[in-house]
Formats: sequence, C-alpha cells, structure tokens
Amino acid sequence: TVAESHRLQGRGGWSRQEGSDNVSLLRDYLLPTLSSSPLLPFAMAKECASLKLHRSSVTCCAFSPQDDVLCSGSLDLTLMLWRLSDGWSHRLRGHSGWVTCCSFNRQGSLLASGSADETLRLWDVEKMLREEAEESDGEHSLLLKGYGGSIRCCSFNSSGRVLCSGSTDETVRIWRVKDGKCVKVLREHAGWVLCCCFSPSSASLLVSGAADGGVCIWDIKIPEPCLKHIKSKKSMRSLRSSEVTCCAFHPDGKVFCVGGEDKQLRLLRVEDGEVVELLRCQQSVTGCAFQPGGGRVLASVEGSSLFGGHLLRLWKLRGGEGEEEGGREGEG
Repeated sequence: TVAESHRLQGRGGWSRQEGSDNVSLLRDYLLPTLSSSPLLPFAMAKECASLKLHRSSVTCCAFSPQDDVLCSGSLDLTLMLWRLSDGWSHRLRGHSGWVTCCSFNRQGSLLASGSADETLRLWDVEKMLREEAEESDGEHSLLLKGYGGSIRCCSFNSSGRVLCSGSTDETVRIWRVKDGKCVKVLREHAGWVLCCCFSPSSASLLVSGAADGGVCIWDIKIPEPCLKHIKSKKSMRSLRSSEVTCCAFHPDGKVFCVGGEDKQLRLLRVEDGEVVELLRCQQSVTGCAFQPGGGRVLASVEGSSLFGGHLLRLWKLRGGEGEEEGGREGEG
C-alpha cells in the first residue's frame, strides 16, 4: 500500500500538512509472523489461543481494562466471558436476539451488551468472576428497555455511571447505570445510529454516527445537548452509502475520528467539528481505534484483494506527525 505522510500540528495541537509518500509495514509494531509472499494472506500476530464455544458467528468483542478478561457476543444470542490466565469461561444468556455490541466500564466491574431484541443488559462482572460458575441466565444482569429498534452500539462514560447506546430507531439514549433508567433520548439523526462513544476526558461529552452519514457531538449535561450536527455531503452520482459505521476518541479528548462507507477516516476537532485530517482508505472503513497512548490511529478496511479478507491501515501521530506506517491484507 502506498503510504501518505501528514503533519497534525497547530491550533489545539492539530492541523494538516501533506508530506512525501513512503511505504512501510506493520511488522515493526505488531507481532511478526508475516508471509514471505506479498500476494498471500498473512497473520498479523501470533495466535495464542482459539476460543470456540460460540455456536454461531461472533459479532463483537472487548477486553476488560483488567486485561485478563475478554468478552465476546454472537449470533447464537449469548455472550462469553473468558479469563485468559486460566481458561475459565462463562456463558451469559438473557438476550432473545442476536448480540450486536458489548462494552466494559473503565473499572472492568460492569459489562453492557446490546441486542437485536431491542434491549440492553448490564452484567455484574465482579460477581460472576467471584462465583466462577459456567453460565448464567440473566440473573446477574439488569435489563434496559424502551427502544423501538435493534441496538447497534453502546459505550460507558469515564465515570462508569452513565451508558449511551444507539439503535435502528434513529435515537441515542442515555442510561443511568445504578438503576437502568433512561434519562435522555437524543433525537437528531435521520438514520440508524451505528456508533457512539464517550469522551475519555469528559463524562458528559459523546459523539455518534449514523447511516444517514451524519455525525453528532453531544453534551448531555446541557438542555440542548447537540453541540454540532455534521451532515453528510452526499453526491447524486455516488453509488455507495455515506453511512458512518465507527467512531473513536483520541485519549486527550480533543480530537475524534469517524469512518464509514465514504472510504475515508476523518479526524475532527471536538471544539468545532472541523476536519483536521482526511485519510483516504480506498475501501469502506469498518472500524477505527486510537492507540491508548495516542500515538497512532488504526482503521480496518474492507478487503479488495484476489484472496478477499480485510486490510488494516495504521497512521503514526507521534510527535505531531501523521504518517501512515503501512497496510497489509490478511484473512478476515
């Protein structure tokens, strides 16, 4: 993949300046077990375990902040908790539809899950880890309901006391964790809400993206919570949807990124919603994440090779530089 170099430096620490092209691989930053042939799919990291207790496709997964606990959700209507140190696993039953999303709070004590059954559940992870049972049928969970559509995304705020979620009913809902009560319904999108996330630096600030291509910046502590609605600039000639499928905050909370069917990863300033960097990905972006230290941003991109699969593209932001470090195709 031909790489692009950028500078992200200036107002608020972020602005744009294009530089020279270069090519480099991810092998310097991920555990290398690369194929010698650039045409063949390759492993991006050495597999240390294969977890195969789900009976259908896995739709979501998340690591607990405790590092040793992993959660996965599936089309088999269940979630699995895995403790990697000793192989203990716990099946979570309770949803009557496909599990579509899962998220831990910052403390790792609670797990939120969303489903096509139009509900969310809050699971007491600490209690399940103490009891070490093999499965539970919802007894360790609090049911959150009120949606009129499938849940597509969920995220805890930095305090762990508030949860946001998005749905095919085109709303973002804000939930109080202690009792599962919906305290706000945010109506601004004109399409399915496909992604949402809270800022790591503010317990009340979040962003959401939708199938209509719009991105909203919200502050839930004020009466009119929508600070900015960044609408899609659709072209009548476009054959692809402009839907926003993923979003993520930079650890400093000043910038966030969004990606989707427009084949771009956009970095935007929180204060005004302005694009500070536009990273072209050639194919639809299916996921995005910042490195915990903030030095890099990663995008997963739909594959386009002879062998199918997906592509990972990595940009280095360290030291004010926004240089793409590489992209290779792998099995997906």
